[in-house]
Amino acid sequence: MAMYGMPASRALTESERRLSPTTTSGAISFRIFLSAAMYLRNVRVL
Repeated sequence: MAMYGMPASRALTESERRLSPTTTSGAISFRIFLSAAMYLRNVRVL
């Protein structure tokens, strides 16, 4: 999983830039939300 994690995220960011270059704030907020969700999930697991 760790191997495919970085390239997938990199491709995702590239696709986001390509699809919506004007809505950078939306992508940033989405990324923050995603990181928060991952953090909450990790806390729940622990």
